[in-house]
Amino acid sequence: MIKQKIIFFGTGKKSKKCLKYLYENFKKIKIICLCPNFYEKKSNKLNETIQYAKNKNIKILNLSQVQNIRFDLGISYLYDKIFSNKLLSIPRKGIVNLHLGPLPMYKGSYSVYHAINNLSKSNNHNFGVTLHYVVSKVDNGPIIDLTNIPILKNDTAFTLYNRSINELYPLFKRNIRSILETKNKVSAKKQSKIGKFYKRTKINHKINIKLNEKELYNKIRALTFRGKDKPYFILKKRKIYLIMK
Repeated sequence: MIKQKIIFFGTGKKSKKCLKYLYENFKKIKIICLCPNFYEKKSNKLNETIQYAKNKNIKILNLSQVQNIRFDLGISYLYDKIFSNKLLSIPRKGIVNLHLGPLPMYKGSYSVYHAINNLSKSNNHNFGVTLHYVVSKVDNGPIIDLTNIPILKNDTAFTLYNRSINELYPLFKRNIRSILETKNKVSAKKQSKIGKFYKRTKINHKINIKLNEKELYNKIRALTFRGKDKPYFILKKRKIYLIMK
């Protein structure tokens, strides 16, 4: 029996659940390697997804090492590197990506920040996570499935991020069997031209306190994320930090 060859890209938060479900529930596949996120090189913490892969004798390779490997399907979980056209042309079933944000509205990075920060203008309280095919243009591939997540009135970037992360595994689990059992690619919807791509640039945490009340509230909660820089304003040459209660 010829097994489908899978490459799993990404070691972000809760990625272990997806890798474990894949490994334990599908006997007709072979996970040939795990490609960790680039930022793992800078971390001294032991990543649970990498540890799980090692325990199951799944190879750990970087992106440059898989450019010439033949595989049938790629699964990207919040992976932080861009795939080359050469790599995208290899798997007959393509590469599917779990994206933290509703496509096509929020392409690129820091989607939870932008979704909350844009509320004052858009009044769009809908967020979500998306499963889509990867194409050469980042986050523009056909959409396989999407889970809607409301932005609550007391959400910060941190709380919205955590609620959204929790929806990635159910989204993956709901679709992976059909992706594996379909001969080539599953049905997917072409993206419309609405939405915006947000680059991975440093976010300015300095706040203009002359904003109106609604804009100020949304800006503060968009910049509130545990473990990250806090929003602030300058008063008499001193930084005054703003904290959500």
